[in-house]
Amino acid sequence: MTEQIPEDKQTVLGLYVTSAEAYDKWRAAPDKVKLLDVRTPEEFIFVGHPEMARCIPLGYQSYRWDEKKGYYDLDVNPHFVAQVRECFEPDETILVMCRSGGRSAMAVNILVQAGYTDAWNITDGMEGDLVKNPKARTTANAWLTAGRTPTCPGPTMSIRSGYACRTSNRGVRQSVCNQGFSTNIEKTGHCERSEASFLFRSGIWRLLRHFAPRNDALTIS
Repeated sequence: MTEQIPEDKQTVLGLYVTSAEAYDKWRAAPDKVKLLDVRTPEEFIFVGHPEMARCIPLGYQSYRWDEKKGYYDLDVNPHFVAQVRECFEPDETILVMCRSGGRSAMAVNILVQAGYTDAWNITDGMEGDLVKNPKARTTANAWLTAGRTPTCPGPTMSIRSGYACRTSNRGVRQSVCNQGFSTNIEKTGHCERSEASFLFRSGIWRLLRHFAPRNDALTIS
């Protein structure tokens, strides 16, 4: 299977699962199989996360835009291994997740150096790789689109579902408990990477997505 895994998703242990396989593996032994999410707190909260996942970021948002790379740089979490050790034993089965399998592979390799022996990379991650279809961000096997996998949706994904399910041209209202939601969205560009952009106009965020007309209003309350 290794030859089918992109190089940036390969690990020294060579243990790989898709998100659907990861869920099945966890469901078969929930007391023994653990799920580690190494995405940023913003991703964990706003995009959503598996309800059984523990978030220990491999890196944090720096809010520094890299023109060449076309995305915001991350600052490495210097306490990553120490934080993992507080929650997971070296011989436990750990399924490691990020957005699309790259950071999770890095995390697995770091954990191996720290003595972990049964760490699996979830190769399609939470959202999956970028695809050519302009109307889709995720692959069919990504955690968000696997269907039978339990997920705690963040405000961003709730907004997306609201637009997808509405039956009129009315806007969508999204309630959030985090008062910094709109500020974080603007500063991190996170939703832009998920094919969603927000523009602040007089207290209303207008959702500019492939499935939402430009004059549709999104109210954050």
